[in-house]
Amino acid sequence: SNSSGGIIELNKVVAGITESFSGKAGELFFLGDVIDKNVTINLNGLNAALALSVSNVTISNIDSLGSPIAILQPFDSMPSSLNNSMTVGVGPDMFNVSFLLKIRGKGEEVEVDNELVLGLSVKEMRAVAEILLQIQEAPFLGFPIRDVTNVRCWLATIAKPILDKYGLREIEEDSGMALNELAMNVAEARLNIDCIECSSPLLLEMAEKLSSREGVEDTTKAANDIFHYIARFLSGNFVQNLLDRLVLSSSMMCPHSPSYNRAFAGLKYEQVPAVEGSGNLSGFLVAIIIVLVVILALASAFMLVTRHISRKRHAMWCKSLTREQFAELMKEQINTKDREIDINN
Repeated sequence: SNSSGGIIELNKVVAGITESFSGKAGELFFLGDVIDKNVTINLNGLNAALALSVSNVTISNIDSLGSPIAILQPFDSMPSSLNNSMTVGVGPDMFNVSFLLKIRGKGEEVEVDNELVLGLSVKEMRAVAEILLQIQEAPFLGFPIRDVTNVRCWLATIAKPILDKYGLREIEEDSGMALNELAMNVAEARLNIDCIECSSPLLLEMAEKLSSREGVEDTTKAANDIFHYIARFLSGNFVQNLLDRLVLSSSMMCPHSPSYNRAFAGLKYEQVPAVEGSGNLSGFLVAIIIVLVVILALASAFMLVTRHISRKRHAMWCKSLTREQFAELMKEQINTKDREIDINN
């Protein structure tokens, strides 16, 4: 129910489930290392060997669900299409994902020893998905109680897609199981940096910048852009192909199915040949854009670090100059700026 009382009861259920796993209502913990890598950086004069680790992932305020909420709700005009929507981060506390980040390393004129908690907090994060789910009548009506907890058996009741030798749909029209529409957005997003031990002054500057009004607006825009790309990817052909193969193989892995094969080791398909010439490159372009966004984000972070190092080196160099040399340098810089202005005009 989307009524106030129904939402409150649903959040109580979520709080109880999370408490049974983590011991704390509304929170889940994943202790230990998730990423532990050694990387070497050689960028714009910055040469360093770094040890990078991500650990102790925490998801908090999961019990902050709000209206509208719908799960497998049929549309009146399209009974096989199901509406699914959920909103989280409703109320005074924002939905938060955080982890412990350690960056340690040494290089030419730079030594890094940073330990911080990096978190993303979102307010009113909403996801809406329209799922096509065509169930076959005979397998559904004859479903035995003993397999009611077997997910593969439920998938075996879905109408089977017709796939070619490459594992791709021969008929483009939607049938069986498909993710027709997906949209995700947030009303507000904040990137939080909590330094435990930070040797880089830039991190303190970034923490202050990200907590400002402009920083929150920029983070919110970036988060919505990322969610938009994720939604487009999940609604594309790649995920649809995975769903088709999952549905087709499920009947061979369900014990009460006529197609059940105890020794089934998975469906085998031929590799899709490379396409020459022009074609539909939209999915490929989206993937390229996503990769470019990630590269630009990483490059921006490295540029901030190297700019800070360059400014520090320049300041030290200026201090080593005599008064006459410094005055001559300032005069040369002024003349250079005047020439640039003349050229532009």
